[in-house]
Amino acid sequence: MNNAELKVVLIGDSAVGKTSLFLRMKGDDFLDEQSPTIGVSCSIFPVSTEKGVVEFNMWDTAGQERFRIIVPMYFRKAAVILIVCDISLRSSFESIPEWVNLIRDKAPDDAKLIIVGNKCDLRNESSVSLEELCNMGEEYNAILTLETSAMNGIGIDLLKETIADQAFVVQSATEPSNKVDITTTETPKDKNKSCC
Repeated sequence: MNNAELKVVLIGDSAVGKTSLFLRMKGDDFLDEQSPTIGVSCSIFPVSTEKGVVEFNMWDTAGQERFRIIVPMYFRKAAVILIVCDISLRSSFESIPEWVNLIRDKAPDDAKLIIVGNKCDLRNESSVSLEELCNMGEEYNAILTLETSAMNGIGIDLLKETIADQAFVVQSATEPSNKVDITTTETPKDKNKSCC
């Protein structure tokens, strides 16, 4: 089995459930009351997969407008960036293009995007539909677009597996190849030369 490490950054508007998602992915219990993140919160935790163990180096960023100026500094060496919206709060969905622009301007070119529609347990008539969410993901080339519920765990396993798979993609791309390329060139033998 292989071991790998991966930096993951969660971004999105305030109160969309980034911290609850962060805690749920770590294996912690859901908390009904959650204080807003001030600046950033970080945790390193292992995730076991069929391919091996991946150490998630996960960064939960503050979504308040006043902290947006510091969010890009956490993009450094990020392999996966999750934009989280609250499907019951359309304005958080409508701000996804702003977050994508921030990623395009400040994140590594090879960072992968995942769009997460959180709080699917709070679906109502004005909620963002799964189709709208998927269209947004397709428009911005997200490697995964899904609905989650940090409260009841919907989508958490798929999210963790998809992120973990990226660790092995990154690892295989950076490992040296075991193949050796031997090219032989024959030179015409000089008839006038001999070894004796």
